[in-house]
Amino acid sequence: EARLPWWRRILDGRRTAVPWAGERPRLRRTFDRVLRWIVAVVVIGLVVFLGMKIPAGVQATRDHFSKRSLVTPDHFAASRSFAGHKPDIAFDGLSNTWW
Repeated sequence: EARLPWWRRILDGRRTAVPWAGERPRLRRTFDRVLRWIVAVVVIGLVVFLGMKIPAGVQATRDHFSKRSLVTPDHFAASRSFAGHKPDIAFDGLSNTWW
C-alpha cells in the first residue's frame, strides 16, 4: 500500500486509534531483567549496610562534638593497700606524685 501524502496524514478524517503511552507492550529483553536485579540487589545491600553502620556513625558524631568534662571520684576504696600508700592518695589530683 502506498504511503499517504503529508496533508492527508495530518487531515485524516478516519482518525485511526493510536494507543496511549504505556499501553503498548514493551519489548522484554533479558539484559533489562538482569540489570534490574543487579541494581535492586546493590540498593538493598547498601540499605542494609548503612542500616548497620548508622548507630556507630551517630555515636562517633556525638563523641566528636561532645564537651569534655573532668570526672573526679567522690569515694576511694581498695581491697588491699600497703602502709603509707592509702587508696586516698591514688586520686589526690597531683600529677607529680606516685602511688
